[in-house]
Amino acid sequence: MELRKALLEKLFREHGQKYRKGDLGMKKGLALLLTLILLAGFSGAAYAFLGKIGTANYLGTDYNLIYEGELGGSGLVWFDYTRGRDTWHNQVSWAIGLGFADTQITIDPGYKTTIDWSKGWRLPETDESKANLNGGYGYAGPDETGYHNYLWGWNMVNSEMGHLFYESLGNKGYLAKDGTGAQPGWGLTNTGDFEHLLAEEYWSGTEFSVNPGDWWQPGPLW
Repeated sequence: MELRKALLEKLFREHGQKYRKGDLGMKKGLALLLTLILLAGFSGAAYAFLGKIGTANYLGTDYNLIYEGELGGSGLVWFDYTRGRDTWHNQVSWAIGLGFADTQITIDPGYKTTIDWSKGWRLPETDESKANLNGGYGYAGPDETGYHNYLWGWNMVNSEMGHLFYESLGNKGYLAKDGTGAQPGWGLTNTGDFEHLLAEEYWSGTEFSVNPGDWWQPGPLW
């Protein structure tokens, strides 16, 4: 069973998905709130699913573990915890050092997994191959191959957070795919089983390849 773990990123109140300068030092205002995720597999027939599959007791408090993917296949398990603002490097270090070997994990009845909860945590990823890295702002969403012919903006699902926000939770960005807005019901209106998902910016672990030293902050506009 392939296992990976990951950290929730998040999005933009003003600019949708884009890359953002991630200098070392005092840029804590850009070092956004994070939530954890991980790749997992569960037994049973495969079908699309987004929902709570258990809890993790972290620092004395229970937080939901939320699975996104195919039951009986593979997907992401989001740890519904948001860490305070910090620099990109500090958030990466926190994620790498996070483990649940000494933390109580409770999987709800009906789910089975062989996840090693003590290792593998990471910041969420952005798929640069699905965006025009030489492009500008846009809102049209992906074409039939999943490619976005723009670099940053709304309706982008080439990141783990963007997919969660738009596809799995069914939320809307400020602009519709035809560029009209504000579209009714835009923003973080659907949170599913998340209790600590915020309408704020979260770091991605993916470096912006066109300009090393910058990192993505994927996600839709609230």
